Amino acid sequence: MLQRIAKRLKKFVTPNVILARVGEDELAICFSSLEHINECPNLAAALLQEIEKEITIDDFSLYVTASIGISIYPHDGEDAKMLLTNANLAMRRAKEVGRSDWQLYSPLMDSETYKSYHLEKGLRNALLQDEFFIEYQPKVHTNSREIDSIEALIRWNHPEWGRVSPEDFIPLAEETHLIIELGDWVIQHVCKQLQQWKNQGLQIVPVSINVSSKHLLKRGFVEHVQQTLDRYNIDPSFIEFEVTESSIIQYEEHVKKVMDELKKIGVTFALDDFGTGFSSLSHLKDFEFNTLKIDKTFIQHATDKGKQQAITKSILYLAHALNMKVIAEGVETKEQLAFLQKHECSFIQGYIVSQPAAPQKIAEYLKKRFL
Repeated sequence: MLQRIAKRLKKFVTPNVILARVGEDELAICFSSLEHINECPNLAAALLQEIEKEITIDDFSLYVTASIGISIYPHDGEDAKMLLTNANLAMRRAKEVGRSDWQLYSPLMDSETYKSYHLEKGLRNALLQDEFFIEYQPKVHTNSREIDSIEALIRWNHPEWGRVSPEDFIPLAEETHLIIELGDWVIQHVCKQLQQWKNQGLQIVPVSINVSSKHLLKRGFVEHVQQTLDRYNIDPSFIEFEVTESSIIQYEEHVKKVMDELKKIGVTFALDDFGTGFSSLSHLKDFEFNTLKIDKTFIQHATDKGKQQAITKSILYLAHALNMKVIAEGVETKEQLAFLQKHECSFIQGYIVSQPAAPQKIAEYLKKRFL
């Protein structure tokens, strides 16, 4: 497909034009003889028109879109490196406003665009440079406060920006498919950590890991999980995968097959962020999740008399009727806790109990058993 697109763009190549592949799916084209900036919009439109024509490969019709960023010498840079960097920033802005678009570089492009561009580049090295780490947040019995399980949360300590929010780098990892490598890294480190806690003589509890649909779709995912569990001598019942409805909706049959295979060996599954996306009762019935997690947006308004409270009550009633374990996320106040106790929510997770903490702190919690 890339070759077909490159051949189409060759029609723009003259002695004053350079066409190059500069990344996995990135092409750069340099026009050294444009007479006026006003020529750029027409050129960008012509490039998009060529790229977006139907491509037929092995009887399959493919349609692709492109995002174009434009930088101009010498206004946007006096050397090739700066021109490419600024064109990349403009391209990222084009992606943000909607695919199949073009943007001229402007120094006024906000720092977030600049930051996300460099974060994407940094992601590729972060695993090699050991910049990721894991914090763990306990989930406890609502009444007794005994630790029931723990959620593993990946963190990134960037050398320039310090701690980067997962809300910033997880979407980038999804976009660049690095989410699969990150997922493998988390599974390995969680199993290794469980082994270390066992070796310290601690009574371990199940750990839940957020997993994306792309990771579940990876060929050999079930075998990889089994091998990792075997390597660290961890019983599969100590691993729970958390998935969101939005991540499974496009690939329901395949995801269900993978889930069924993993459940056979003892791994459990939780439906995360229930109520925020495409919440479908058929998913609860067909996928047979072990655990239902109520999103924190509902918990934050659970004590307000209104629709949010009614929905939260309904989710709790539904989970009980389906004999599912239910966990309320983001519990922060005594009022929220009292509401959840009154409506028999069995488990809670949130700052009222503990913030995400380092493995050493979790080891102390495991010794105490109650928080």
